[in-house]
Amino acid sequence: MDRSFVCPVCVAIVALLVGIYFWHSRAVQARQSDSVKLSPSSLLEFAYLMGDLKRTKRTGWVRKKVHEPESVADHMYRMAVMSWVFGDQLPHYNTDGATNTTSTSTAKLMKMALVHDMIEAICGDIVPIARISGVS
Repeated sequence: MDRSFVCPVCVAIVALLVGIYFWHSRAVQARQSDSVKLSPSSLLEFAYLMGDLKRTKRTGWVRKKVHEPESVADHMYRMAVMSWVFGDQLPHYNTDGATNTTSTSTAKLMKMALVHDMIEAICGDIVPIARISGVS
């Protein structure tokens, strides 16, 4: 599959996935016990799709001719670990002495770090410099 060209449909899919993620997060919080059971074949298909990210090299690294560029999966793993550590540490760095008025969910940070790159399994790694037809 040639991933050098990304169509507007891929951009729309990214927006849709992000919207679904945030809708799902709110829905889960609203009714924690009403989760949807996915079929084993859907779970397996998702696992294979995410496995493709191990072979998808980060475009910016490839464009700069970096020797042994990291994969999107490498990037996602590092971001999830950083979200876990930073999420746990964030409350300790409240320097103004005020009570923290926002709740920081480490699990939510980790999910956001992972979900933001999942679409790249379908349309490849998009960099800001890429020309995307039909998108301004």
